[in-house]
Amino acid sequence: PTLARPPRADDGALDADHERKKPDYDGRGDDYRPSPAVWAPRVVLFPLYALDRWVLRAPMRGAAVWIDKHHALVRLKSWLTFDDGKVGIFPIVQVGNGQRPGFGLSVFANQVFVPWHTMKAAATTDFSQNIMSGMVNTFQLAHVADLNLTLAYQQRNDLVFYGTGKRSLQTDQTRFERHKPLAALELVLGSGAGASNRATSSIGIGGFANGNMESSAANHLGARFGIEVSNNDFQCTTRVPDICGPDHKKGTPDDRFTLDKGGEAAYFYSGYSLMRLKALFSVDSRSVKSPDSSGVRLDAFGRYGRGIGERSEDIRFFRYGGELSGFVDLSGHRHRVLAARLYVEMLDKINGSQLPFEELITLGGFETMRGFLRARFQGQSAVVASLEYRWPVWSFLDADLFYDLGNVFDSHLRDFEVTWLRSSYGVIFRTSTSRDVAFSFSLGVGSKAGSARPDEFRLLAGTNIGF
Repeated sequence: PTLARPPRADDGALDADHERKKPDYDGRGDDYRPSPAVWAPRVVLFPLYALDRWVLRAPMRGAAVWIDKHHALVRLKSWLTFDDGKVGIFPIVQVGNGQRPGFGLSVFANQVFVPWHTMKAAATTDFSQNIMSGMVNTFQLAHVADLNLTLAYQQRNDLVFYGTGKRSLQTDQTRFERHKPLAALELVLGSGAGASNRATSSIGIGGFANGNMESSAANHLGARFGIEVSNNDFQCTTRVPDICGPDHKKGTPDDRFTLDKGGEAAYFYSGYSLMRLKALFSVDSRSVKSPDSSGVRLDAFGRYGRGIGERSEDIRFFRYGGELSGFVDLSGHRHRVLAARLYVEMLDKINGSQLPFEELITLGGFETMRGFLRARFQGQSAVVASLEYRWPVWSFLDADLFYDLGNVFDSHLRDFEVTWLRSSYGVIFRTSTSRDVAFSFSLGVGSKAGSARPDEFRLLAGTNIGF
């Protein structure tokens, strides 16, 4: 006779005497007791705390109970993944950021042909002229060494340019069209996999970066080395025919930004081709087994760019910088972390060469000065100080409260003045179920120089793709 196995929790109906364990809906645990240190930010930020406590949690509790009761996440995952979870497909959506809404799909596949090969691909469109697509093949060479091969293509006619320097105004906004194919090869060692995207300059397809508040799953030391080749073609956008983006025709009356070859940036309205050599080194003191623990992280990065072909032969520059981050666990591994960062980056032209405006250091968007739109500020140097507090709203949802202070300046921060620093603050909500595919909602505010009063707003809802 066949012996019957004991019932399991996922079998459905259990014995009458079996008491089902109450799910940990809010991720706190039965024995959770907040640290006294938690009350300091709660008092200062009481309005947001009240929003989190009484406005967000009540409907989420009902939603979480319904999801758990009807096994909604399990069913959704079974519909979107195949081959025992090795292959999956997920929808992508992005609304906001000063661009047209984008919709698309993301696909991942693990153990492609061989156990050490994974693939991720994504594509979005606004069903008109805008297309963004990319594919990353990752080959695991060793436990702490990966080789990434990236192919991407971007075609957009709603990109925004505000001019250069610390005095750029939102009223100077113009739009331009860009076609950009890109190929990159990158070696990732150790905790370099958790480094900031600022050092990689990959084409973003989804929404937010992860913010890098968690330590890498590898070890305390890491590095990234890569080579990247891209071609940039610019065209006058049909959406703004009277302005035509940055320097559609040099020296014509429509050119409000009169920088030339000898100035800070040349606009290369005909396009250019570029090769970049990139390197990043990182040190992280946090424990690998406790990603929410207190600690310090240092990233140092550099990038050398050189033009390819006759039309781009005058382009040569070097970008370099670093980011120092400190993390404080406020609740004893209960996912409440306070982070402070200082980011500095410089750009040098080599021997008086030309510098395309697209290669300038940019602030605004997903990682720096998050209350402003993407590429709101462009210059030859930048400094940003950030303070961020992350806490779990629910078991599958995290919230980030951030404050950024910074701006772009001339080379080597030559014209730096404290009165020209701009404030950026807001809140980000993101799902925490997956690092590869996550939905995010961001509301940010940007200020004028020397003031914290709201002057610009940024609203973005979208899907983050983990590459």
